[in-house]
Amino acid sequence: SLEAYYPFNGNANDESGNSYHGQLGDNVTTSKFPTKTTDRYGDPDKAFYFDGGDYIALNKFVTFNSISEITVCTWVLSTNTSNNKFIISFDRSESFRLALNDDVNTNVGWDTTDSSRTTTDDLGTPDSYEDGNWHHICGWYKSSASSDDKKIFVDGAKVAPLSNNNAHSGRSLGTNRRTKQYGFIGWGSEAPSFDGNGNVHLDDFMIGKIDEVRIYSRALSNSEISALYMREKP
Repeated sequence: SLEAYYPFNGNANDESGNSYHGQLGDNVTTSKFPTKTTDRYGDPDKAFYFDGGDYIALNKFVTFNSISEITVCTWVLSTNTSNNKFIISFDRSESFRLALNDDVNTNVGWDTTDSSRTTTDDLGTPDSYEDGNWHHICGWYKSSASSDDKKIFVDGAKVAPLSNNNAHSGRSLGTNRRTKQYGFIGWGSEAPSFDGNGNVHLDDFMIGKIDEVRIYSRALSNSEISALYMREKP
């Protein structure tokens, strides 16, 4: 169920076997390229640093009514608390995004819109994790869940929601506003095609490090998410 996997081993390739490869910026303008940097183990060129003017365009898209369940996990490090920082985005108003201090939640945000186009849910954590340390952050959704169809996990533990909710009433994510909604890492996406030429939210960019981005096509169990964190933590 590992649909896309970006370990950032010196590049932005998808190593899941599905070839949803990433492209640094527009593939031309180096100022739009994130910089290779040390990862959480201190190994060089094994993560990317985003300075607020760069992104990775993903050759992967969401279509209408296509996501009945999903888990998105990544490692992030940030100390900037003043900016809306989108970690990975397939446009919150059209499908989903995972963010730090986004334009709705002052802490971690897991924001989703379902196929009805009338229900957008912005789930946030009670605490911030922009403390200069690496944190493992996951957004989770399962349309058939009897309670808590959305969850946020940080460092292997569920931190939101604080009370039961079923935000999307059994509907799948993905609206029909665009035929295809392509994703970005490090910026908010409004891209209808894989062109790498922008279509971004103007002020919603990452400032900090991102590593090990994983997109699963199912809702992992709590124990699976905990085990993933324990296996990869520094």
